[in-house]
Amino acid sequence: MIKATTGSYGIIVSAVIMIPILISAVLYRIAFNAAASVSDALGTFRLTSLLKSAESVISVIIAVLVCFWLIAVVSTAIMLVIGTGS
Repeated sequence: MIKATTGSYGIIVSAVIMIPILISAVLYRIAFNAAASVSDALGTFRLTSLLKSAESVISVIIAVLVCFWLIAVVSTAIMLVIGTGS
């Protein structure tokens, strides 16, 4: 009972730590997308290319953050199962 509660608390804490970082990255992605749209409308194609590339980089960062968080959750769950002896 105590191990399950501790594991659940650990997963919740890791989510609380990761959610603000993910929200920030998503907001950066939205900002880069909006800036790319404006620069495309103004006809600055080199700047549009740069902003779209920056948006792609932020997308990769989001994917890596989610992968690391999922690895942490799965490893916590595995440790809980191993710890209970089941």
